[in-house]
Amino acid sequence: MNGARFSVRGHSMRILVTGAGGFIGSELVRQLCGAGHEVLGLVRTPAKVEELRTLGAISILGDVRDPEVMRQAVAKVDAIAHLALPRAGEGNPRVAREVSMRGTEALLEACRDGSLHSFVLASGALGIYRHGPGEWIDESAPEEPSTPSTRDRHRADEIVRAAHREWGLRATILRPPIVYGLGGAFKPFFLDFMRRGLYRVVGDGSYFLNVVHVEDCAAAYRSALERAPAGETFLIVDDEPV
Repeated sequence: MNGARFSVRGHSMRILVTGAGGFIGSELVRQLCGAGHEVLGLVRTPAKVEELRTLGAISILGDVRDPEVMRQAVAKVDAIAHLALPRAGEGNPRVAREVSMRGTEALLEACRDGSLHSFVLASGALGIYRHGPGEWIDESAPEEPSTPSTRDRHRADEIVRAAHREWGLRATILRPPIVYGLGGAFKPFFLDFMRRGLYRVVGDGSYFLNVVHVEDCAAAYRSALERAPAGETFLIVDDEPV
């Protein structure tokens, strides 16, 4: 198994993190390095290379959509966390779709002939499930993405699920809702609008908002990488909704 540097007792692994320079990715890299894992971080810009070095990771400069970059990045790793995915609401739909579909396909193709301990896909919960007004959901709720961006994200999930079923990829899908924390989008998209008096609440405001802190979100990814609950999909949220 690519060197077999890990065990169920928590020995270190060599882990590839795509999207390693992002909001959640950089926090995941910090936690994995702190736990003694050897981390390879895929980033798209030279500016992120030094940031990863200070966290203790080895940087790979390249694009997840490039098959050759993916083949080189995946060689001799024990586990992969795939975070190089567009979030809902990306400004350029074409680029978002290419990153989501071509990037995931290139990564999976590079993994096909290997033997990974775990593969974790960072998906998302918003706009994925069908539910009525005020209805609570869990992982058993019907999946029915409602926008072009969430449908693309769901298609990426299905590609990973197919790889698990058809050729044994040890894949786990994690779905956080809104992720908050220092450096995230909560301030510009929520707090700044509130301070400017531009934030609007639908109805009387009596509804719940599910969020998760970036450190807890990354800890969930780390746990899935180490414990490898293959074939499962999990919602990742704080203990209590807002």
